[in-house]
Amino acid sequence: MVLDMEFMVRSTATTGAYNYAAISGVPSILIERGGAGLCLREDIDAYKKDLHNILCKLGLFKNSAPLPRKHTPIDVTDVIYLETNNTGCWFPCFHCGDKIKKGDKLGCLTDLFGNTITVYNAEQDGIILYQCPALSAPKGTILVTYGQIRNN
Repeated sequence: MVLDMEFMVRSTATTGAYNYAAISGVPSILIERGGAGLCLREDIDAYKKDLHNILCKLGLFKNSAPLPRKHTPIDVTDVIYLETNNTGCWFPCFHCGDKIKKGDKLGCLTDLFGNTITVYNAEQDGIILYQCPALSAPKGTILVTYGQIRNN
């Protein structure tokens, strides 16, 4: 709760370094920002600010106060990782951070000639957390990830 993030998702994954640590009883965290392989200065600065605030919260920076935040993270639950069963071209209808309603068209997968293979619709209301930034979507690609915003 000290991170300057709009949303947080509790992971249920059982692979990866931070998950292995958590499964082994070692506290762990994965902070994700940016996208499409970009490494922007504002994301780097935000990571540094978050690390500072985490170290303050843990009591490791005794003579330093937490830095101010713009956001207090909101829980996102019931996360859906929409994976394609086909290979094709991905055309999303939304952007990361967009709110969606159940039934909204999330995007479609086409063949190389523009013929629709599959249209994907939202199974629930929620917010787009991630989507495949590439046109090329081989079978097994996670096209879009979205979840429900938990109302406190």
